[in-house]
Amino acid sequence: MKAILLLIGSILLLQLQGLKAQTTPVHPSKIIKGVYGGLSKPLTELPRMSSADMKKKADSKEREQEEMEQEAKGRKVNIRAFVKDRALQDFNGTLKSDGGVLASFDGQLQYPEYLPPDANGDVSSSYYVQTINHTISVYTKSGQLVWGPVPIRQIFGSLPGTNQTFNDRGPIVLYDDQADRWLLGEVSIRDFYPNEVYFLVAVSSSSNPAGTWHTYSFQAGYIYAYPRFGVWRDAYCMESFGTTQANVFAFERDRLLTGDTDRMIAFNAQEPNYGLTPLDNDGAFAPEGTPGLFIGTNDTTQGGTVQEIWIYGLAANWANPQNSTFGLLEKLDVAKTNNN
Repeated sequence: MKAILLLIGSILLLQLQGLKAQTTPVHPSKIIKGVYGGLSKPLTELPRMSSADMKKKADSKEREQEEMEQEAKGRKVNIRAFVKDRALQDFNGTLKSDGGVLASFDGQLQYPEYLPPDANGDVSSSYYVQTINHTISVYTKSGQLVWGPVPIRQIFGSLPGTNQTFNDRGPIVLYDDQADRWLLGEVSIRDFYPNEVYFLVAVSSSSNPAGTWHTYSFQAGYIYAYPRFGVWRDAYCMESFGTTQANVFAFERDRLLTGDTDRMIAFNAQEPNYGLTPLDNDGAFAPEGTPGLFIGTNDTTQGGTVQEIWIYGLAANWANPQNSTFGLLEKLDVAKTNNN
């Protein structure tokens, strides 16, 4: 998927000078100042979770699920959301071709309460970093475990959104190859009243992801779905599908890399079906001034009027953030498909 997005991004970059917005761009709905938590402890100094720790957590979560199922039955509601996926594959298939795989190794141990585990990872010249729900591990490129699994919340210390009343979820890790640094982000939600939501964002202080991280917390103000990140020249772009207030965001990349007080630009933008995904600019950056690109689909099987790929651009203005814009750049026709 990442390779496909990068290919589309490369084609678009060649055409950008001729693109014109087809809808009126929107300005930020708010500018949010982040709370800087300083440098974390080195990852190698944070306690790892043992198999017994994860099993204990799994047992506790299973009991919670059983209680929710019983409560749902008592209220006579649809309980499918609480039941394990009956179609979940519990065995490995047969590999017919390795497709040129350079290395293959087991990642973090995952227990059923977090299925699917929302596994995510990225690679540098020396490391592979993997996140699953709640934990992070660092490996060499040959698959040797450097450190982990570590609860991601521990990296952020006592920043807002990290205490035990919050549920952190949906972590994403990306390698910023132009800076030789690592970007880590997740959403942290208190599900009961008063609802509070924070985006927790960290950038490694060096090329070593097992070292220290610059840590930040940004108050979001509403319930959001799992965030999706992309590295761009002047911003770390993010989309998180919320129901109100804001859904597209930009973080000031230069400040995050140096540990300065950072700002988050938030846009309340109309989205196509399934939300938007920011493109991750691996390799040489797009020309200076090129807006950060987002991609989405307009699907006729999900209420859309035509079958298209929609391309959006985020133009961040850090000198005057309120002048930043987000809007539709282009619509690309695609063959009709059925996603049902």
